[in-house]
Amino acid sequence: MWCFTTECEYDNIHMKMQIGKLITYGEALLRVKLNKNIMCKNQITALKIVQQYSQYELDFNKIQIPGRTYYLHYHINGKHGAPHIWFYSN
Repeated sequence: MWCFTTECEYDNIHMKMQIGKLITYGEALLRVKLNKNIMCKNQITALKIVQQYSQYELDFNKIQIPGRTYYLHYHINGKHGAPHIWFYSN
């Protein structure tokens, strides 16, 4: 099942997201389990991933830095850092 989730990493040098190939829901779950980041098409898709964990938190209270795009995202199990479950929002 394709859910428009992609491999994703943040490029600190160029200050932008590096979006990879489309992956399945199962592949997305595995990436998160392996502490790797993903980008989801929307918050509903991201929630389907993070609700597999007992604890998750929406990270939305960051200072916006001019020239950088900020993506809302979740952290799981009380950890900040990888994995990030980013999602596109309007």
